[in-house]
Amino acid sequence: MIKCILWYVIINNSNFFVMSQNLKFDNILSRIREQLNLNKIKLWLPPYADTTTVESHTDEGLCALAVKYSSLLNFDKEMCLTALKQLQKHSLDRVKEKEVFKETGLATIKIKVSSRISQILSLQIHLSDMAEKLIQKVSDLLCIPKERIKLVANGKVLNDKLDLFTQGVKNGMNIMAMLLAEKPQELIEHEKRVNAVEGTKEDLALLTSGSSSYLQLEDQSGRRLNLPEAERNALVTAMALHEKGRAALKREDYSLALVNYLEADEKFSTCTSELLKCVDNYALLHLDIAWCYLCLGNVSQIPDAEKRLKECENKFHQSYGTNMERLLAIKGSTGNEAVLFLRLHLLQGIVYYHTNKSVEARELLRRTEDELKCLKVDDASLCALFELGKKED
Repeated sequence: MIKCILWYVIINNSNFFVMSQNLKFDNILSRIREQLNLNKIKLWLPPYADTTTVESHTDEGLCALAVKYSSLLNFDKEMCLTALKQLQKHSLDRVKEKEVFKETGLATIKIKVSSRISQILSLQIHLSDMAEKLIQKVSDLLCIPKERIKLVANGKVLNDKLDLFTQGVKNGMNIMAMLLAEKPQELIEHEKRVNAVEGTKEDLALLTSGSSSYLQLEDQSGRRLNLPEAERNALVTAMALHEKGRAALKREDYSLALVNYLEADEKFSTCTSELLKCVDNYALLHLDIAWCYLCLGNVSQIPDAEKRLKECENKFHQSYGTNMERLLAIKGSTGNEAVLFLRLHLLQGIVYYHTNKSVEARELLRRTEDELKCLKVDDASLCALFELGKKED
């Protein structure tokens, strides 16, 4: 279990100490928030806050709660007090934001910058404004060209030519900001890759036309899929964008990978549910999107990740069997699919951890550690392969 947690902490190449400290404090916040909800304690009301000024009233009430939760949850008292003050500030801010929105129509949006630890921007904007205006505000604050910024809300990349309300953005919402290409040369390369994706879409439009025989689609059993032209085009384009995302992921360009994945998701969503039942590509895409959220270290996307992982799990069980028994019956071995289950269980364990389900998280992380041990190849076997002529890729 410890190895799996360490794996999770270092996977996004951030400073280990900073990340581990953040995880510890996040756990304290989560556990205390749960207790506050269970006890129906409202930190924005007396005796904890002054309703006339919407400000913190006194530390006495919070100190008493800190002592109580320190004993109950076995946390340091000062850490509990810090967590309570942070939760109270968040509650008071939400009260103010609701009042501002009601009086002026200005929505407060929280922007989590993916590549910067703990950096959260708070911006005010009308929901009738185009997403482009919000991107420009982020650009101005970060002193970064707007072309490098992509905003993700509700598991989708915001279209800068559509208004925020139409795209489901609400007052108080948390949005993820992805920064693409830090250097001018990298930005040029990114534009080339974007153009390549657009070119791929155009090429696929030709290849997937109803009269074309260049591309044939099959389900998991090898049966040919006869699809309407529009659905055929959407499916193949989605798969191509998925592959583009995987290529970016291998280069550790997580922001670009996520952009490609979410574009692929948009294409997949236009396909019928019956079609998606025939192929496992959509399940793999859900897994890859959740993996990108992990690599970018953005906990605000946990609700979307949780939903995607559940859909992925259901599809895996349908395709391979709960314990991969169907896969073993067909192939005789679990092969690469065992790695997919490992990734799924690791991500689910992390989601459980951040949603305060400690028992489930511990169980899944231990299971992941066992699965990882089973996938390891001993040195003697590797040497034997090399002696037989196997070359390093």
